Amino acid sequence: MNYPMGTDTAANRFYLTLAIYSQRNEFDAISGRLGVEPTDCSERNGIYTWRFSTLDACADDDVSAHAALLLRTFSETSDALVALARAGFEFRLWVFASGEDSNYSFVLPDALVAWLASFGADICVDAWS
Repeated sequence: MNYPMGTDTAANRFYLTLAIYSQRNEFDAISGRLGVEPTDCSERNGIYTWRFSTLDACADDDVSAHAALLLRTFSETSDALVALARAGFEFRLWVFASGEDSNYSFVLPDALVAWLASFGADICVDAWS
């Protein structure tokens, strides 16, 4: 069955953030291994988080546009992501969506889900209206 990608009703805001978590400050090492600069880094309660977000890089509210940007950005990093996972880093893809209508939906593209599974990333959805 062919389901449409994107939202059924317009979302005011939609973006994806790949977060990499570690017990030590390894921001430079992560960036160096991936060849990608983060959009944000932080430390909270001894957990260090390296993030790459599509928020400012993609104006489209369609999930497939954000997924395509993420996949293009990290297209050469699969081996490095698997190596980071084996070294104990944890991964989450945060899916942020908000809209005026309380009833909206989206479908994550198969290629994005398969890519995330290749290095054991969790998918977390943060939706609000």
